[in-house]
Amino acid sequence: MSRIRDALSKIEGERRPYVPESYVPDAYGPETYAAPEYVPPPVAPIAPVEETVPAPAGMAGDALPGIPADFHRELSSLRFTLETALPDRATRVVQFSAAVGGEGTTTVAATFARILAQDPSQSVLLVDANVRRPGLGLFFGTPDRAGLREMSAAPGAIDFETSLVAVERWNLHVLTGLPAGTDHGHLFPVEGVRDFWARHGRRYRWVIVDAAPVLEAPETATLGTTVDTTVLIIQAARTKRGVVQRAMDVFAKAGAPVLGAVLNRRRHDIPEFIYRRL
Repeated sequence: MSRIRDALSKIEGERRPYVPESYVPDAYGPETYAAPEYVPPPVAPIAPVEETVPAPAGMAGDALPGIPADFHRELSSLRFTLETALPDRATRVVQFSAAVGGEGTTTVAATFARILAQDPSQSVLLVDANVRRPGLGLFFGTPDRAGLREMSAAPGAIDFETSLVAVERWNLHVLTGLPAGTDHGHLFPVEGVRDFWARHGRRYRWVIVDAAPVLEAPETATLGTTVDTTVLIIQAARTKRGVVQRAMDVFAKAGAPVLGAVLNRRRHDIPEFIYRRL
């Protein structure tokens, strides 16, 4: 056994390379290289994020008493549409009208003005321009007084301040009107109405005009040429397409811009949330 051990030791010594005593390892050689110790990167603590439910687009506040939430939401969205369509207007003058009577124009115009006034940064003037059948005084329970027709016909003859009525909020003013009887010729002189908007409308951020049905009152198309745009009110499942088209043609021939239409008194045959998913 000792001979075998000596033989193996001799063979191992022959395989081992000679290293001189003056040898200094290469600083960049593999024998001096050592892989750096792995240090995991610091991990910043992650703060918990509370999940929030975004508010519906266009909502200007809680729904008004007696106003369905979906109706409030749609009219709030109408404000966004008007602001997008009229971005550079310091005062937006918007007329509400219908093709024929009974569409609910006064209700929609008054409700829209009330929703706008929920925002304290917005001042709103609501004008009754339906001199054939004024409705804003009845809607708010205020007396009918001289309004747009009289003031546009004789600028400065009637005190604007005394005709105004503040309703519900400090930033919502109503200008009612007197019925014109059977005298319907040249009810609103164009230059007089434009002068009225320039003198009094500029004090407000919004001027909402409740106008008569355009197919029953030609003066509505004339008024449409003095405002920024008109919104047509259509009662769902009542007004026929041809009637609406005739109303649009009247505005077009007069050169009065129409932004679009509001479908009033719409009924959902299936639950509303299903409509929103369609």
